[in-house]
Amino acid sequence: MTRDCIYWKMPFEKKQRVYYKNLEEIKRQEDWITINGIFFNGSKTLNLKLLRLLKKLRELYGKKYL
Repeated sequence: MTRDCIYWKMPFEKKQRVYYKNLEEIKRQEDWITINGIFFNGSKTLNLKLLRLLKKLRELYGKKYL
């Protein structure tokens, strides 16, 4: 995570990046989450914490850039 975006790479997948100002959809699936429709899976606890954090960042950045 950087000041402006989140980067990640899942095994056998290409690198991903989403800017906080472009966060639109953060969903919890079975044991993973999707960020703007892109698969992310760390661990159950990391996924839950990241889900909450990204939703708060989406609110903050959404208000900032309206």
